[in-house]
Amino acid sequence: MMHESQDYGREEALRDLVELRVPLRQAVDRLVSFGWDSDGELVTFEVKDALNVVQAFLSGGLDVASVQLWADTLEGRDDLGFQLENRDALKDFLFQFSSPEICEPISDEMMSRWRDKLRNLDR
Repeated sequence: MMHESQDYGREEALRDLVELRVPLRQAVDRLVSFGWDSDGELVTFEVKDALNVVQAFLSGGLDVASVQLWADTLEGRDDLGFQLENRDALKDFLFQFSSPEICEPISDEMMSRWRDKLRNLDR
């Protein structure tokens, strides 16, 4: 029984971060206490979640460092699944924002391009 409640806590912590339901730093600190390895996917990352982050950045709710921290904390987690029909685009989204030094610096222009791309996927 202990295992199920631990998974529930992990799932809640992961959902808090994916959906930005609590302050970013609080969500990150709580989630990293569970580690990376998981027996299965507990939360599905969807286009609406990516759009939520884009909107938060473009409206000034998140800065560059926050977006990078958010993406870096989520990228590569065993317990995070991806909306099937948009899996590649969503994985690319997390990769680009977790690795701006490899891809391109996070900017309003980059976010606007992603917003347009994500809106087209979400139709």
